[in-house]
Amino acid sequence: MKLKWFPVFFLLYALVLSGCSAAGLSNRINSGMIIQKAVSQSEKIKNSNSDLTVDFFIKTGRQSISSKVTAKGQVSSNPLFLHQHYMSVLNGKQSIQIEAYLNKNDIYVKSDLLPTAAWISMGLNQADNSGLSLIKESFQQMNSGTQIKLLQKFIKNIQIKESANDYSINFTGDQNAIKQFAMEIVRSNMDNQQAQSVSAAVNNMKITKLDYSYVVDKKTFYPKSYNSAIKITGAENGQSIDISVTVSGSFSKINQLNDLSLPATVRSASRIN
Repeated sequence: MKLKWFPVFFLLYALVLSGCSAAGLSNRINSGMIIQKAVSQSEKIKNSNSDLTVDFFIKTGRQSISSKVTAKGQVSSNPLFLHQHYMSVLNGKQSIQIEAYLNKNDIYVKSDLLPTAAWISMGLNQADNSGLSLIKESFQQMNSGTQIKLLQKFIKNIQIKESANDYSINFTGDQNAIKQFAMEIVRSNMDNQQAQSVSAAVNNMKITKLDYSYVVDKKTFYPKSYNSAIKITGAENGQSIDISVTVSGSFSKINQLNDLSLPATVRSASRIN
């Protein structure tokens, strides 16, 4: 399987977090007002618990790869802080299980698979070259404001479903609208080189399924959860390529986290220069 298709995962990861689906629209609901209030409230979120699960499958010809990623922890934008338990299962076998902290300058990591593992630390600029770039990227993806603000530019494609306590915000559109939305997500979440690579891949593929629900509380307009499913098909050198991703996530204890400091054992981590 050619590795050049793997950058597509990062687009899908961002896309399903940012949202798409079709739902019934109540005539009583003003989509623009709901989005504006949700965006306004997202700007007031300083910290929260944030849980994320991503299931990914790709098949090229007779080869296939499946993975499941879970990230659970606390995220704060002011001050910049992330505490995360991250686990990855590849083809049914656990491949990565780490605990990580991140602040404005450094990232701290310890393997949860080894009982005697020690904490290590490095500068954020070193993480890109150490296989830990996903930890950095997850800070933005676990931030609720990242998703809802992208929807502002696609207000005509927004539909709202109302329940007793929640509003479910959905995106719906044809292939052109979906691809435009995808490109906006790419530009917002990746550097120029990554964006060019992923954009080229998406332009040669067809999105066959895209469902999304992003739920906010009716009283506070704070985010509560999101659930997504996406399927994409394409071809290369006569071989079909099928990709599917499902994502679920939740936010809780918004602006209620008090202890956002590094434990002493983490602060004393060995430094990698």
